[in-house]
This record gives sequence, structure tokens and C-alpha cells, in this order.
Amino acid sequence: MRVWDVRTGGCLRVLDGHRDAVRSVDLTPDGRFAASLDVSGTVCFWDLADGRGALRCPAPSPHGGSGTQLARVGVRPDGRTACWTSSDGTVTVLDTRERRLRRGRPPHLAHARQVRPSPSGDVLLVSGGVGGRAESVVVWDPVSDTCHHVLTGHTSYVTAICVTADGRFAATGSHDRTIRVWDLADGSCVRVLSGHTADSLSLSGDARSLLSGDAFDGTVRFWDVGTGRCVRTFPGHATRTGAVVLDPECAFALSAGQDRTVRRWRLPAEHRAAPSLARPRPHTELTRLGERVRSLVADAERAVADQRFAAALDLLSRARTVSGHQREPRVLAAWWALSRHCPKVGLRAAWTSRVLAGHDGAVEAVDVSADGRTAVSGGADGTVRAWSVATGACTRVFHGHEHLVESVSLSPDGRQVLSGSRDGTVRWWSVEDGECLGVLGAPRGLGDSPRVRFTADGERAVVAHPDAAVRVWELGTGRERGSLRASSVSDIALSSTGLVAVAEGRAVQLWDPRTAGSRMLHAEFLHTMRSVCLSADGRLALTGEAEGIRLWDTASGRLVRVFGTGDLLTDTDRHHFLRTTATADFAVSAGFRAPPVVWDVTTGRRLRTLDDHEQGVTALAMTPDGRFVLTASGGGTVRVRELDWDLAAPRATSSPPRYVH
Repeated sequence: MRVWDVRTGGCLRVLDGHRDAVRSVDLTPDGRFAASLDVSGTVCFWDLADGRGALRCPAPSPHGGSGTQLARVGVRPDGRTACWTSSDGTVTVLDTRERRLRRGRPPHLAHARQVRPSPSGDVLLVSGGVGGRAESVVVWDPVSDTCHHVLTGHTSYVTAICVTADGRFAATGSHDRTIRVWDLADGSCVRVLSGHTADSLSLSGDARSLLSGDAFDGTVRFWDVGTGRCVRTFPGHATRTGAVVLDPECAFALSAGQDRTVRRWRLPAEHRAAPSLARPRPHTELTRLGERVRSLVADAERAVADQRFAAALDLLSRARTVSGHQREPRVLAAWWALSRHCPKVGLRAAWTSRVLAGHDGAVEAVDVSADGRTAVSGGADGTVRAWSVATGACTRVFHGHEHLVESVSLSPDGRQVLSGSRDGTVRWWSVEDGECLGVLGAPRGLGDSPRVRFTADGERAVVAHPDAAVRVWELGTGRERGSLRASSVSDIALSSTGLVAVAEGRAVQLWDPRTAGSRMLHAEFLHTMRSVCLSADGRLALTGEAEGIRLWDTASGRLVRVFGTGDLLTDTDRHHFLRTTATADFAVSAGFRAPPVVWDVTTGRRLRTLDDHEQGVTALAMTPDGRFVLTASGGGTVRVRELDWDLAAPRATSSPPRYVH
């Protein structure tokens, strides 16, 4: 543990006392005392005047509970008491003067996970829940065992708690991607900030500003609590942000990340612009600008027809600089038509264009046609739904499954659907009239749903059954045309060449049903592989697991690179879902508690976090050209996003993407 001078960046003191990695620290405002908690649950209380470890409190029980993964240690401003949670779900309060420990738990909670003392030390804010779900925070007096307030509203684990210096307000962060600000006088929620999975929080003294550090993407956000607006996002840390501190004057902030860096940020000062009146544009000016854009688009379309793609790119780039016409429908349509001939080199923007709502309960599966016109979803209500992406209207509801549907696939022409359900069956549907064209397999009792994919010609189905057998079915006859035995199956993917990739445990099996040959992609995985996808030509594979995203050369089995790495203790969910463009130059990953992230696979660089998802992601789909990304949620909706790509003039000879080492 190190003590630093923030002004000079110099290390003042190194404190030795822990035998395991330190997970949490807290410091009194005057810098005199500190407390630290390590991964074993041992707490040390320090007198920083001489660097002496005044007290050391070993863990009360063997490490292994989930409590220490989320636990934080807190110390009262005067250093009189320190408090923390243990892996057995209890709260420990240390009287540092009398060297006395007191353990307990608020009566409302079955398991305490996080604790934060009020400045006066009279009450503690303790998070926890019943049945393993930490959804409430209790304002608790441990001396009298009295609960003053129960702060409810979060729908997932509470991951961070902070209190203002005067004890009037508190803020809590949760895996439900919200931050809630509370008035502790009456326990009311005064503001909800959305879009950040905060693993650490710091409130200004007047509760007007808040700093949050993200549990997954390493960003730090500065919020205006009064408006609920994120004023600034600092994308500095390579992985999880473990702690943040806001300067009392809100002039700067500090953040500590899992990338082993502590960063100092200059915060934006309050800016008051002089009032000004906007001048309405005359109709003649608007007409002139519109005519100019139409002329540029028409010239670009003719250039594309003549295969003068560089000229077309120049014309459309000029059209997109005209005020008010950057996303004009005809301009975007021409831009996307040009993208079939020009390489994508970066992400300009991303926005939500539609929200598809209709399922009664969580949406468990989603797919989208290659042209982005039709989407299909499967839900916990046992139904399969087809959607018009352009209008957001549900065009068909398919009834027949007797349990929730966890896998769906659209045929390449968008006219047929496959669905796998926990009733053990795979159903084959007609999108046009909703008729069930066939049932593959018989019910085998409740369990995991079969994973389903269409082959590139739409004539066969590849199904990973709950018995870990991957079978190829001829849809016209219902006959089995090949099978592969796997140890387990978490995901399957197909290329247009017929190659099948099966994620099974800590390896990927590549199978060609035409030759019955198979080979393995294997590395030293710490966690089970969750997702797999293939480039259209089958030359590249992407796999997602807790360690990150891995890019493979399928021909040689060579691991090209690993990117998107993070904290293995808390970020095991980040790449549960993974989809790639046809050329595997860009990809999108997401998790149940992690927002979708767009990646440049050629460099391993994160391009953008799509953080407007209101709940955790339960399913993910992307069109092969990367135009549309669909994410499903536990709230029963599917969010349709459009990705707007930067284009470059095509080279004289086309070449596959270069994967920088």
C-alpha cells in the first residue's frame, strides 16, 4: 500500500502489512489515518503520521464467499471507527481507540455486501438482499440495531456507496446500470443517473456533482446531479476503474484502475454562455441547401454506377457536411450503398433508431436478416416474434413452444425462422404466414435450449442439442445429415463456406460436415468460452470469454491476438455475446451486466461503448455489413442501433484486413 502526494505525484510512504492483494482502501480527510482491506478479508488500520500499522484484523472466516469480491472498507473522518463486510455476510465495526470489534447484520438483510459509514459514525449504509440479490441499502444504527431507512429501487447488485461530508446525501451504484442519489433525511431518491455500471462513486460536498468509475470499460464520468446529465467522460483506464475521488472544490478528480495506474483529471469548470438568439433560416436558404444535397447525391450515385468510388466518396462526404443533412435518409442510403465498395476505417457515430417492444417478459434471443429489414426474437413468454426493422412493428407472432425460447435464426433470405426452446424442440417456421413447417427433435425434458443456425443456402439447419451433439438436419425431409459429439456447447457459428465452430468448455471445435473432419482451437483458458463467431469465408474466428476476446487463424490454429481484457474477478460476463462483420474486421461484444462495445478487430482497439441500454444485455445480433446492431434486454425490448462508419477510398487491388500484432 502506498501513500502519494497528489500535487507532486511523489510516493511519500510504502506501508507493508498485508499478505494478499489489497482490494480497498479509505483515508480520513486530514490524511492522518487510513484503513485497507485485502482479498482474504484481512483489514489493517494505519496511523500515517509514522506509517505504523496500528491494528490488524484477520479475516473471521476462510475466504471464498462472494462478499469479499464486492466489499469495501470505510473509515470515519475522525478515524474513530472503521467498518467492512466479511465473506460470511456480516458487518464488522472496529473501534480504533478501544481496539474492540463488533459484528452484526441489519435485520432487513440476509447477506451484507457493502458498507459505508456516515461522517458522524452514528449510522452505516449497508447494501444487501435476500436470495443473493443485493437490491437495497439499509441506513442502520449498529448500536441500537435500528434501521432508519431502507433505500429501494435498484434491480441488481449494489456495487458502490458514497456519502457527502455532511451526511445529508448518499449515492449508490448498481449492476442495473443506474446511479441513485438519496436524501438521507427521509430516504427518498432525488435523482437517477442512467448508463453507467458504477463500481466506485464520489459525491461533492453539496451533492451537486458526482464522479463514477465504470466496472467494465475503464471510463470515469463526471455528472451534474441537478440535471442528471453526464458532463464529461474520461476514457483513460485500459480496464476496470476500481476507485474514484472527487476534489472538494471539484477542480480535479483521481481514479485508480486495474491497469495499475492512478490518474489525475482536470474537471470542466462551470461555463455560462452569453445569451444569443437563433436566427431562423429563410425558406429560400433551406431550399437551396436541399437542392445542393440532392445534386451531390445524384452525382455520387452516377459515380457509383460508373465504378468511380473515390469520386462518389468525395461527393457524399461534401453532402454530409451540409448543416441539417448529415443523417438525411437519401444521403445515408447512398452512403451505405457506397460502403459495399469502400472499406470501413472507423466509427463516426451510433444511435438508437428503434425499440421493438411486445414480449411479455425477457427477450432471450434475437437475430436479424443480412439486409437489416427483418428481425426475429424469442422470449421467456414462449413466443417467437418477427419485426420490421424500418417501422418497429411486430409483423408475426409464432406460437407453439411450451417453454421459453433461447435461440433463434433467420434464413439468409429472411423468409424462414428456426427457434430452439427449453421444451427441447427446434421449430421451423414460415415468416410469411406463421405456419410451423416442421419440428426437429423430440422433447427431452426441461434444460438448455438447442442452439440453432441456418446454413448459407437456407436448406439445412445446424442444431446443438442439449445432449451436446451437434447435428445437421435437412429441412425438406427432416433427415439427419451429419453429427458431431462435443463435451458441452455454449455457442455455435457458421461460415458461408459451411464451416461450423462449436464453443465447448475451454476449446473451440471446427467441423466441416461435408468431409466430417474436425480440428481444435485450444489455449490456456481460465474460464469457459461463452461465444464464438466466424468470418464469412471461415478464415478467422473470434471467441469471447472472461480473459477477453481472442482472434484465431482457423487454417493454422494460430492465436493472432487477445484484446478486451479486464478484471477476472468481476468482469467474467463482458463477452458473453459476440458478433462480427462478414470480414471480421469489426465486432461487437456484450454481457448480462456489460454494455455493448464496438471493437476494431484489426487493432484490438475499443471504438465505442453503446451505453444507452437500460438493462443488461440478454442477446445480441449484427448484420454482416455492420450497419445494424440489435440488443435484447430483460425488460422485454429489443434495441435497434445504427452504426455510421467512416469510409476510405478503395485501393486499386482489394486485400483482406491487416491484423496488427
